Amino acid sequence: MGDNNAEKIVSLIDYTKDNAEAGSGTKAARAEAETSRDMGKAALILTLILVVMLSVFYFKLSDKIDRAGKDMDALRGGVAGLSQNVAALDGRVNQVENIPAKSKQMVLNALIQEMSQKAAFLSAETADPAQKEKLDKALELLKQATAAPAE
Repeated sequence: MGDNNAEKIVSLIDYTKDNAEAGSGTKAARAEAETSRDMGKAALILTLILVVMLSVFYFKLSDKIDRAGKDMDALRGGVAGLSQNVAALDGRVNQVENIPAKSKQMVLNALIQEMSQKAAFLSAETADPAQKEKLDKALELLKQATAAPAE
């Protein structure tokens, strides 16, 4: 009987150890399941936070791109205005470059008028009809020269 009780005791100890190991395995499995469920919740929350942050960044970036486009349109308008101003200034520079030619033409016209006045005076003062006729021809040529357009 003693042997039988020893076996029962050993069996009971083994049984208790087996149940303790099995129970601890169940507890570990439950703890692992709860941990994985908690990690799943954390991952879901983290994912939602990232989606919200990405949407905020997207809309902010989109707004900045729209503003940059509007600024570029404004700059294009400014460049067009500058092009018009440059064209106007170019026309003025051409006028300034033509001033020496115009002033030269004015001086030449003044000299021709002076010569025609002197020829008219000499024609009126001379007594010789041949000289008067030549001075009248010269006066006519000088009048034609002042009437001719400048080239």
